[in-house]
Amino acid sequence: MSDYLRSLGAVVRATRVRQGLSMAELAAAADADPALLQALEQGEAGPTYLLLLRVADALGTPASELVLLAEREADSTPSPPTAPEAE
Repeated sequence: MSDYLRSLGAVVRATRVRQGLSMAELAAAADADPALLQALEQGEAGPTYLLLLRVADALGTPASELVLLAEREADSTPSPPTAPEAE
């Protein structure tokens, strides 16, 4: 699940940067705490459905597109190797 959170955060950040918005501007437009958006962009916190809708609206992008892009990115990112199980 954390791969999806990191990917969603990366998609939100890339979209925000591409549109020339600062974190503070996006937070104000989405009526969200900037610290929460920072945690979202860093993949440290998952958004509520309502927050995802507000962020998407503030970015002028459908929430479904943000999620689809995040899923594609997460699915294309190789997972880190796992440690072998101890016997």
